[in-house]
Amino acid sequence: MPAELRFHLDESVPMPDAIAGALRRASIDVTTPVEAGVRTKDDGTHRQFALRENRVIVTCDDDFLLMHDEDQNHAGIVFYKQQARSVGHVIEWLSLMHGVMSPDEMRGRVQFI
Repeated sequence: MPAELRFHLDESVPMPDAIAGALRRASIDVTTPVEAGVRTKDDGTHRQFALRENRVIVTCDDDFLLMHDEDQNHAGIVFYKQQARSVGHVIEWLSLMHGVMSPDEMRGRVQFI
């Protein structure tokens, strides 16, 4: 079985429990900051966790875009503007990405939704 995308929801993501719950019902592996033990930690800590665990970071925090510009050594970043996307839209996009992209395709990449 080919490797599948795994996600980590950054603290900037609104309603992380709702998003994580929906993804898990679709058998998609996802962590929240509380589950990962990185709640209230800086962005670098989230990035290190995600890289170590080979998880794509899902975020509304544009600091991750700046980090990407400086260093593309990450498992991938999914970025969206909070006010521009509904929770349902985010779930749909992440589900679609999970179905069509591999971890290798996301490595070092930013996907805007």
